Amino acid sequence: MLIKTGTKWKAARAFLNLWLKDKSLYCNWCGKTYNEKEFPCCEQPQVGSNLDHTRGIIRQNQAFRNSRNNDTATTKDKSLRWGVSMPPALMTALEKYFMKEYNEKLFKNVEELHQFMREFPVFRIPKKV
Repeated sequence: MLIKTGTKWKAARAFLNLWLKDKSLYCNWCGKTYNEKEFPCCEQPQVGSNLDHTRGIIRQNQAFRNSRNNDTATTKDKSLRWGVSMPPALMTALEKYFMKEYNEKLFKNVEELHQFMREFPVFRIPKKV
């Protein structure tokens, strides 16, 4: 059970810690619950738990971060900037949680997105925000 906290990002951290403990297996590509009889479930099955998928994203983000041209992860002509990457199931769960519990979007504006990037650096691509 989650208790409402004083700040949005403390609530997000508590939710994330609870979400990571769920050991249910599902496909990160299509979102279907793992079923041995119906495997493979899609063209690119990626079966694991929330923790498995999160570890994979963290490794992927580190590789992306190290391969970017600059600390803000922009393209050479600065027309595009890499931002946040997290498991799709986590993004969906966080959005539903904040809408249900607080009646607000996860990211109401760009500043909140930047706050999230500072609070959860493992999910961001740029080295600095």
